[in-house]
Amino acid sequence: MRIIKASNNKLTRQGCRSNTVQGPYTSTAISKLLVVGCCLLLASCATSKPTNTSEYQAIQAQVEELRDRLDQQNTEWEQYRPGINRLAALESDFKNLIGQLDKMASSTPKPAPNKILPEVKDHKLMAVADAGDKAIKASAKKEKDAQPKTQQYALQVGTYRWLQYIESNKRKLVKKSPELLSDKRFYLTPVYIGPKKERLYRLLAGPVKDKVTAQALCRQLKTDGLDCMVRPLTGKPLSDEQNIAYMK
Repeated sequence: MRIIKASNNKLTRQGCRSNTVQGPYTSTAISKLLVVGCCLLLASCATSKPTNTSEYQAIQAQVEELRDRLDQQNTEWEQYRPGINRLAALESDFKNLIGQLDKMASSTPKPAPNKILPEVKDHKLMAVADAGDKAIKASAKKEKDAQPKTQQYALQVGTYRWLQYIESNKRKLVKKSPELLSDKRFYLTPVYIGPKKERLYRLLAGPVKDKVTAQALCRQLKTDGLDCMVRPLTGKPLSDEQNIAYMK
């Protein structure tokens, strides 16, 4: 009996040892399965995390861009708001002003047309008025004739014996001093010299308004190498052919 029990105990220990070593659900296998599962889980997390992160960053960038645009639009609106408010106020004022003008125009009465009075002729009054006009005109003419004429002056730039040389000499003088003589008119004045009363012709350039101005112009002509004397303006214009023929 003891032998049988001992053998049974031995068999039981062997079976237990055999179950412990060779069983399909040992602790080592379970540990390996857990390690493999964790590795797979970590691998899946590692592969999915970058994709989610890049998408998140892109969305964040779009959100930030939209925020910047919104802030910029708000800033621009704040800048333009005072001007828009002023324009709106001006528009309102213009409307009120136009309304007031329309009311004033409608309330202003139109002026009555002027009545044309018939013309009444009084021959006696007309005769008196005509006489008064004639008296006023006669008085004004007398005053004008009584006033002394202003003496004008001229610049004597040459004296000649023969008329046929005057025109060519005049052109030479103007060419020599164009600034002073180009805008002047030339005059001829006959003079008689000596006991035989020899006739000569003075060539004058003018008119000059006063003697002081004429003297200043003479000094300038002398600096240009021309002879000059100040004389009262007399004679006939050189361009008047009839007067030149008369002087002959």
